Amino acid sequence: MSSDPVKSGEDTLQTLGAQFLERHMKREQTAFVVFVGVFMLLLIGIAILFIYNGVVMREQLTSMREEALRARFEAIGSIAEANASSQSQQSAQRSDFVRLRNDSSAARGLLTESLRATRETPATLVEDAARYARAHVLGVPLNESTARLATAALTSSTIASADASLIRMALSDWRGNREGVNAEIPILEGSNAYEGFAHAARAGRLYAAASTDPIDYAWRPAYDDGCLAVAEAVDAAFDTLRPEDYPAGVP
Repeated sequence: MSSDPVKSGEDTLQTLGAQFLERHMKREQTAFVVFVGVFMLLLIGIAILFIYNGVVMREQLTSMREEALRARFEAIGSIAEANASSQSQQSAQRSDFVRLRNDSSAARGLLTESLRATRETPATLVEDAARYARAHVLGVPLNESTARLATAALTSSTIASADASLIRMALSDWRGNREGVNAEIPILEGSNAYEGFAHAARAGRLYAAASTDPIDYAWRPAYDDGCLAVAEAVDAAFDTLRPEDYPAGVP
């Protein structure tokens, strides 16, 4: 059986065309798949970049907000510290002013009493010193000015022994010299004018000694220098003090 050469050539051409078309379609499919893959990778990259930028921006915004809050708190703290410092300075200035005023008043008092001590007559000086001493024994304490005046009065050559003893007792009590007070009490007990002050001074010393007893033994009735001795000294003072002896006010 003989084959037709023309028909055989046509079949060969059709086969080659089909193969060419098939390879071309495969290339197109491959290109399309590559294009789709690249496009998807590009979309994924854009999405990742967008998410990363969002996270970074969120962190930056959070950091900026925290910095703003920190700056605000620091500003508030600085203002509060400045106010506290200002108030402290004002308080210190007021304290300094009060201290200077008190120092000035004390200095004027010392100057006044010093002038009185140098200018007054001995009799007037002793009279004033004895009045301050009587007031001290009965509860109006001496101060720097009156103590200076009382000390000056003791140098007077015309001072009576009873007045000198009373003034020494007041000065000793003001200086915390218990022995000095106890030494003057017997002398004043023998003075008609100052016997009541001696009993008052004894009551004060006994009360102070009993109050400082660490175990409170001094307040037991059987204690020699306790509450019974204080009561007896107070009664003796009331019995011997005269109405004019009580200080109505010491100038």
